[in-house]
Amino acid sequence: MMKKRFLSALIAVGMVFTLATTAAAQTAAESSSVQILDAGQSVTTEDGAVTISKTVTGTQTENVFDVTLDVTTTEDLSMVPSSADAAVVLVMDCSASMIGERIAQAQAAAKAFVTGFADVGNSDARRMVSVVCYGTDSIRTQAWVDVSQPGYAEALNSKINCIGASVTEGTNMEAGLQLAWNQINESSANSAIAGIENVNVVLLS
Repeated sequence: MMKKRFLSALIAVGMVFTLATTAAAQTAAESSSVQILDAGQSVTTEDGAVTISKTVTGTQTENVFDVTLDVTTTEDLSMVPSSADAAVVLVMDCSASMIGERIAQAQAAAKAFVTGFADVGNSDARRMVSVVCYGTDSIRTQAWVDVSQPGYAEALNSKINCIGASVTEGTNMEAGLQLAWNQINESSANSAIAGIENVNVVLLS
């Protein structure tokens, strides 16, 4: 059940937060519409419970796209037990393709997420975050930390500010996702995120 929830969340969140890139040699003023090879499709799980539909449209800026994502389910979500406790692995692309504005945008998105995720109001919920970076290989940049605790979100955001892209790095997304998956499995077996059912991955690439 955890694997299915992880994969569903990964597909949905990854599509939303992915910053689309391309190696096409075009001028910055050219529309990104010509770069789209697949404008989108719908995928339904084997049990028919969840349908994910994605549509991509171009803009007037190269490498910038509008992505519309719809996720529907036949389940009665009001009957699903909920908890404010949650854990997220941020997986950040630090390859050569991210140098410059793209890594800055990824950093800004990651920090905005951490700040919002840390806000639990008056509850005593745990909000666990870890960070994985990938290029040719992957590395755990931040172990699990509860950003709902005073000062921890700010400290993590300062660390995210120091994450950079390298001209020598390839783009091994699989390595980043595998390390995130391993970390979730390992941490679920000990005290880091034990008891937390709401576990997800946010991919920024």
